[in-house]
Amino acid sequence: MSGSAARHHLASRARGNATLHFAGAHRGTAWTSRPESRHSRRVSVRSYLVIFVSTSGLACGQVDPPDPATSSAGGSTGDSVELKSLYPLVPGSSWVYRHTNATGNVTGLEFVNLSATMWTDFQGNQREAFLLADEEDGAGRASRSYIIRDGSAALRVHKEVATKGVVELEVDYNPGFLRADDAWKSGPGPAVGWSYTRTAIGTALEGEQPDVDERSHDYKVIAVDVEITVDAGTFNCVHVRRTRTSGNQEGEVVNYWFAPGVGKVKEHRDNSVDGVSEELLDAVMVPGVR
Repeated sequence: MSGSAARHHLASRARGNATLHFAGAHRGTAWTSRPESRHSRRVSVRSYLVIFVSTSGLACGQVDPPDPATSSAGGSTGDSVELKSLYPLVPGSSWVYRHTNATGNVTGLEFVNLSATMWTDFQGNQREAFLLADEEDGAGRASRSYIIRDGSAALRVHKEVATKGVVELEVDYNPGFLRADDAWKSGPGPAVGWSYTRTAIGTALEGEQPDVDERSHDYKVIAVDVEITVDAGTFNCVHVRRTRTSGNQEGEVVNYWFAPGVGKVKEHRDNSVDGVSEELLDAVMVPGVR
């Protein structure tokens, strides 16, 4: 099935009686310009174009990561570790999520692709990183997030948001915004705090001064080996609750379910105005291997 046909197939399965509007195949869209900012030369992307692999049906069971030692699509020892991670950073991987609001209506599909890149850290050092790139939605809006691996943790350090290829917002997270930690697989325990400085700049903000927000979150593992069934299949997940303890939107609560070797399977914002939820529709963890 072609990429375009696969997207329409996924949309048909996801929307039910809702009407979805999305742009189709926009992977590789050039982000042609951006506002002048101190971030403008921070990143040097090696690979932004990733081929999305899909089939006419969705997975019906737990995704089993391939063994890099025996799979032709396998990689280094690092890839072997990543394929067991709650937030696997394996270039070439792709995810598709369905978004719903508080009333259960589908609000859109999100296509996410992972590739390798380099990033200049806050001390001026070049280091390996990973680019998580959303495809454009029906309004031409897309984002790119730069993720680094720091021990067992995956941290977002930089994000760009663009409309029709023009970057309107850039955000730094120092020392990083915790996305997931493989230490969570050990099981429930006391909440663990995480703090960072969020600095945003761009035409999407009012005024020309950077928007600086000191933020803190508590992360608490609620349970492990939680069976979660979504359209992509049934997964044994780690359930983590994130509570914002300071900064903008203090008190926000987000629940996540992560599956080893798959990543985020489900997300739900408990007290969001829109009651936003995300569920995994499809995942390709290594190019050509399901």
